[in-house]
Amino acid sequence: MEFIDVSAKTIEDAIAKGVAQLAAEGQELVETKVLEQPSSGFLGIGRKPAVVRLFFTALAQSATAKEVANAEEQSVAIASEPVATSETEVQD
Repeated sequence: MEFIDVSAKTIEDAIAKGVAQLAAEGQELVETKVLEQPSSGFLGIGRKPAVVRLFFTALAQSATAKEVANAEEQSVAIASEPVATSETEVQD
């Protein structure tokens, strides 16, 4: 499994930042692990960000391809159905 390490002010922010990055790259989050807890330090001195490791996998592209193929089959089936028309005469 592949992973990325993300740091932010809080654990929640780090996870959100990592999920956004993974989504932009077409990856899917599988598991999270907190590597370092954030600390505020004393009067802001010695502040440490939260560090989170996000494990991910690539989104199944084959599933997307199957969805496209199914959609194409459905549109072909709909287009090949006969259309009922009524013959009416137009009078002037």
